Amino acid sequence: MAERSMIVRVPDYFSEFSCIAGDCKDSCCLGWEIDIDEDSYEYYQTLPGEVGERLRKGMYETEDGGHGIRTNNCGRCIMLNDKNLCDLYIAAGEASLSEVCTDFPRFGIEYRNVEQKCLSLACEEVCRIFFSKTKPVKFVEQELFGDSDDDQGVTEEEAAFFEEVQRELIAILQDRTKPIGVRVDEYLDRANEYQKKLSQNDVEKHIDWLSFNDFSYEHFDIRFGIINEMELLRQVWQDFKDDMQSVLTEGDYEKCMKEYMDSSDYRENDIEQLLVYFTFRYIMNAIYDSNIMVYAYLSVMFTMIVRDMNATRFYKNGGSLTIEDQMEVARIFSKEVEHSEENVEAAKEEIIWG
Repeated sequence: MAERSMIVRVPDYFSEFSCIAGDCKDSCCLGWEIDIDEDSYEYYQTLPGEVGERLRKGMYETEDGGHGIRTNNCGRCIMLNDKNLCDLYIAAGEASLSEVCTDFPRFGIEYRNVEQKCLSLACEEVCRIFFSKTKPVKFVEQELFGDSDDDQGVTEEEAAFFEEVQRELIAILQDRTKPIGVRVDEYLDRANEYQKKLSQNDVEKHIDWLSFNDFSYEHFDIRFGIINEMELLRQVWQDFKDDMQSVLTEGDYEKCMKEYMDSSDYRENDIEQLLVYFTFRYIMNAIYDSNIMVYAYLSVMFTMIVRDMNATRFYKNGGSLTIEDQMEVARIFSKEVEHSEENVEAAKEEIIWG
């Protein structure tokens, strides 16, 4: 197949990101498994000096036959120094870093000649940029020549269909002439229409415990039960879940949500931005498994959980939720749920069978 240009699609704030390195309070070199791609692993075998020797001593083989870098008892990468800077980067430059280190917080999906990329809310600096935006996010495209010659099994017609789905669903979420709850209802209705068209049947999927305008404790308890059974990556997530259980009780859940959402600290535009973020992150995955409704509900579910977390922090603060609080809540959720394949799959399974 002849080479052709590559289209890169990103949110309009994508180019604003620049790593703040040692100034980051919640480093991406803390609390996670750090994978090493095969090319980097081979390079590290030849890296000279004290840094190379320390790195080789800290590498290990993963259960799936790959390789990773160990963390210490505090969950810090062994290459992270006391100034929260990477000794490997300092000694050998950015080109020496493994793919997972150079890519984060960027992530994306590829199909045909398109690479769709976004920035993860697991990053402190991304959260600062993201929650500073007041206007609806736009998505921009850049053409890179001579980079793509693989369709990934996706036809031109399929690509066009799912791009239409994504555009239409995001447009519905960004219609600020309507309350966010109305928009979410229309969003799910339209996703159902697209799913029926794709599946060529009239079966619609409705999940009561993911009704955006419903504030019953029973439905919250189902959502909380799902996240409570997920793989635990960091203690801060367990601490937050404990707070949720103590604040959002059966007798107080509806009242807590109403008081938070009636307050001046409830920012509907932030909820819209989260819904758009999750939609842009997940909906195009349907191009490979056809599960439009699963990813639409996943976007709603994740936003509702963050909203529940916001209400919890609001009450723990005595009736206040600052932008800094919102940033921290979103970052905690993203690090714990979005960046665990097992946890995302667990949420999808509940939606499939819900």
